[in-house]
Amino acid sequence: EDRGGGLDEEAQKALPGIYHLAMCRLLADLRWATTADEEVWPSGDIWAGWQPQEVANLCWAITRSGHVPMDSVKRRLLSIVAQGALLSRWAGFAALEMANAFSAIGASGLAPPILVKRILYKTHKHLDMFKPQEVSVVLMTAAKSWAPRALYRP
Repeated sequence: EDRGGGLDEEAQKALPGIYHLAMCRLLADLRWATTADEEVWPSGDIWAGWQPQEVANLCWAITRSGHVPMDSVKRRLLSIVAQGALLSRWAGFAALEMANAFSAIGASGLAPPILVKRILYKTHKHLDMFKPQEVSVVLMTAAKSWAPRALYRP
């Protein structure tokens, strides 16, 4: 299966390195999340200058690409994004960005129940900002995350 989007062989060989560099950059920028000391956690810009769309796109890309194996760097990145989403309550994320990031985190098996609960609450509270496809992605990810059915049933 060609998952390189029609890229030539040389470009396909370069993709894992590009993904790895992007993941390492985000991990370095979000290093605050690797400590349990809440005093060093940012009070303002949780994402260290990264836009929510950039975070969501990277999460989506690394979980959907056949070029990046699930390894410790990838799991750590998605765990840190999950932690940031919990702390920020998805502030600044558009509906599509939330759905894509949540889908990536959930697909990797790293969606804690509290994250599932928060995104379902936000989706329900702001349902008018979600397109049907985005609601479907959120609900499907929640259902696959083994969240209690009461959380995502009407």
